[in-house]
Amino acid sequence: MAKIIIMQGVPGSGKSTLVRKHYPEAEVVSADDYFMSEGKYKFDPNLLPAAHAACLRIFIGWCGDFRYIKTNRVMIVDNTNTTVIEIAPYMAIAQAYGHDAEIFYVQTNVNVAFERNIHGVPLDKMWVMHDRIIDSHKMMPPWWKFAVFSEK
Repeated sequence: MAKIIIMQGVPGSGKSTLVRKHYPEAEVVSADDYFMSEGKYKFDPNLLPAAHAACLRIFIGWCGDFRYIKTNRVMIVDNTNTTVIEIAPYMAIAQAYGHDAEIFYVQTNVNVAFERNIHGVPLDKMWVMHDRIIDSHKMMPPWWKFAVFSEK
């Protein structure tokens, strides 16, 4: 059984930094991977649906891969995951394959995250995302594992 970590936080909150620092050997998938071209990040918000679909397909492949089912590998979904609807497919698939899944919420001052975000998300949109995340915590099923990390 693999350990699945589903990251949650606004852009620039420190999700990817936390992953690199604490889980350097983990398999990591992100919608951001879709925007990498020739070693450069080229974000296009119009392609977000395709990016998230590609991310989910890769995740499904990992979950069903025998090499991961029989190991203690760590697999991480490094997206903002601002709503229960965004998280639910990952949790359901992980649980269906018998993996241990947990949500890691990276709590950060929105103004600080705004300064660090590489997506060009406007500050007012960052606050909307933050509020969606906080609302999502009230709606999560009680059997979902959940942890909070504070990043400065």
